[in-house]
Amino acid sequence: MKMKYEPNYKGYFYINRAVLKVLITKKQLSFSQLGSLIYFISQIDFDKKHKNYSKLIRDDDVMAKSLGLSTSTIYKQRKELAEKGLFAINNNITTFESFFLFRIEYASFFSKMNDEQLQHIFDNPQKGKEIIKVRSEKSHSNEPEITDPFNLSSKENVGLSDDDIEINDDDFGIDFQEGGDEHGRE
Repeated sequence: MKMKYEPNYKGYFYINRAVLKVLITKKQLSFSQLGSLIYFISQIDFDKKHKNYSKLIRDDDVMAKSLGLSTSTIYKQRKELAEKGLFAINNNITTFESFFLFRIEYASFFSKMNDEQLQHIFDNPQKGKEIIKVRSEKSHSNEPEITDPFNLSSKENVGLSDDDIEINDDDFGIDFQEGGDEHGRE
């Protein structure tokens, strides 16, 4: 028996303005596709302890019913986003490999990246995961560990400070076009 998960309308997730810009300009998402992506991200399993972490576990028909849409509309939007390389669909399970871009504990770090760096992360999510791992190991000794992102005070330090963050093109293993400041920003 396949378990049906109801849509989740509790909690929150982080949306980086620079990520939105890359999604619209580099991935060429329409406004409708961007809205669909944001909705799908809101329905992804955020709990790292779950086997379905970073997966969209809600069925198209359940999501469609909760939104008052047809199942085919949900399916088409999910398929279009997969064709743009944002989702992987295997055995009807949708995975968002760049999901970490929407995690609050990495917000400050990713907000410092330029468009080309963010595009590279979307195109190579494994590289983004490696960068996070290296950066986390470097800062682990002086940063508090976040065990429950829903139990944070508004004054708690949830990421690296601006002084702790330095993004180098070397982190990506590729050369970006020259121009802009030391971080490649214009």
